[in-house]
Amino acid sequence: MELGSDALYASAKLIAPDCGTLNAAFAACKQESPDPASCLTAGAAVRSCVERVAGVAQSQCAEPFAAYKTCLADADRDYGKCRAQERALKVCYYRATRLAPRVEPPLGIASASASAPDATTAAAGH
Repeated sequence: MELGSDALYASAKLIAPDCGTLNAAFAACKQESPDPASCLTAGAAVRSCVERVAGVAQSQCAEPFAAYKTCLADADRDYGKCRAQERALKVCYYRATRLAPRVEPPLGIASASASAPDATTAAAGH
């Protein structure tokens, strides 16, 4: 699958949470080993994950994907200007994959949010 930069930008908000662990393992491998060949398997796993996520987004969510990609191109890739299109794509993607939506933590924040109550629990007063 060929993925141009516009498709990667439009898929990024789906790729980050779904492929982040694989990408971190690949980055760690590259940092730990001076031999690029030792990280080929980890790199292939990242590529496969990215292609899977982007493929689902493009094939099963063609309309919201195209709308988001177009919005990002028109907005000079400013994600903040395309939130409605991003949400539509995410809703479609998570319905298509039947996965629970994943939230990427802000940069520099560890997954300490796992101990925090989720929005449903908090809203219900539990």
